[in-house]
Amino acid sequence: MTAFDDIMARWVAGLPPHLPRAAVEQFVAEERAALSAMFERGLADRKAARAAKRAQAFSRWLDAQAMLGRDFDDVQLGWLGTMRDEIAASRKELTLDHLRHGAFAMRGGLDTATRVFGRRTLGDVVASLNTALAGAKMCGCGGTCGTCKL
Repeated sequence: MTAFDDIMARWVAGLPPHLPRAAVEQFVAEERAALSAMFERGLADRKAARAAKRAQAFSRWLDAQAMLGRDFDDVQLGWLGTMRDEIAASRKELTLDHLRHGAFAMRGGLDTATRVFGRRTLGDVVASLNTALAGAKMCGCGGTCGTCKL
């Protein structure tokens, strides 16, 4: 069952009893292709809008880092792009433990990330990225407090 089918089934099931359910079900069946296309376009539009918002937030974050005197080399920017993508895909904050798995493991994992950024800087970068992209709170501890979930 697709997301569209699930939503439509829940909508039809939740119709008030005084509405002619058979007529609504017939309409949905006849117009399924058009309704489904509108639904898919809406999803695609929302995804594109979220992607654009994330790209803009990441760009602003990089600009803010540059204003603070923190410039990143190409290797670091590669890691930052992977971090950005992970935050976007999970819609949750990134933790240092995430750097041991998946796309990060293919880059060398937490040990390589620590060498690339430095231990203190890595925690600050992850916390700051979380704040900018996932809305997580950053206390400035560099990942040592446990509250930041770093």
